Amino acid sequence: TRLYERNETSSTPSIITLPTNSNYWWRARSNDGFEYSSWSVPISFYLRDPWSIRVPGELSTIQAAIDIASIGDTVLVAPGHYRGYIRFGAKSVRLVSEAGPLVTFLEGPTLGTTPEQALITFVGHALAPSEISGFTITSNNSDHNCLIGESTSPVIRNNIFTGLVAGTANVRISGSDVVIVKNIFDNNKNVWASVGVDYGKTTILDNTFYRNDGGFYSNSQQTMAINNIVTQSNRYGIY
Repeated sequence: TRLYERNETSSTPSIITLPTNSNYWWRARSNDGFEYSSWSVPISFYLRDPWSIRVPGELSTIQAAIDIASIGDTVLVAPGHYRGYIRFGAKSVRLVSEAGPLVTFLEGPTLGTTPEQALITFVGHALAPSEISGFTITSNNSDHNCLIGESTSPVIRNNIFTGLVAGTANVRISGSDVVIVKNIFDNNKNVWASVGVDYGKTTILDNTFYRNDGGFYSNSQQTMAINNIVTQSNRYGIY
């Protein structure tokens, strides 16, 4: 963690790296070009190293682990089937499987048998990128199965998206600096596409789109699509 410190006699800020696992106090004051304000009331905080939180070894559900995680923490998930919604909110955490997508499944509460909410959402002003990696994401019937909202910048890496039903796009994006990399999208139903970018900067890299209703679309001039395979789409591949 770095602290930017501005000396009152210099316009150039210096950068201080704070040692972790220590207590600190923070205060600030402002300058309007004529004089300085009074110092703010000091606030204490503790800076610790990132943790790895194991599911189900330490907590029984993925959502419970995300809820207690802090910025930079990793939620490490053992093989198995995990049914239920996943809400990152503004948390900057990594959600990673221990053994990969062939043995670790994220599923909708009703297994897609009835319309439900989006299985995964990233919504809120996260301080750093989140990540979800190494899962099969399946059995969800919603307007969009994974929603990436404004001011979020997750990395979606090394997952398999299959057996999803979406009224719009399976993964719908309106965030900033989103990265969709090395995923497989196979046999998904959607009205629009497997991945849809409404606006914002998104990189779609090294993914495979196979046997889906639609491949991917973008309404944003900031989208970069590089080295993707799109084949056997039921309606269209890219637009």
